[in-house]
Amino acid sequence: MLGVTDLIAGIFKPAAELIDELHTSEDERLTAKGHLLDVQAAAMQRVFDYEKSTLEAQANIVNSEA
Repeated sequence: MLGVTDLIAGIFKPAAELIDELHTSEDERLTAKGHLLDVQAAAMQRVFDYEKSTLEAQANIVNSEA
């Protein structure tokens, strides 16, 4: 699971670095970075939701077998 979160963070890291290098105002950079973090958080939430549903399905199988 940790590998997936590292992968997602790695995908967004170059974009965050690019935003840091933009020649715009500090407010515009912070706004852009905020939007990027929102997208990253949404991606992480989808991964966590998937993992949760997978674990619940596995638990149901174990309960059924018991």
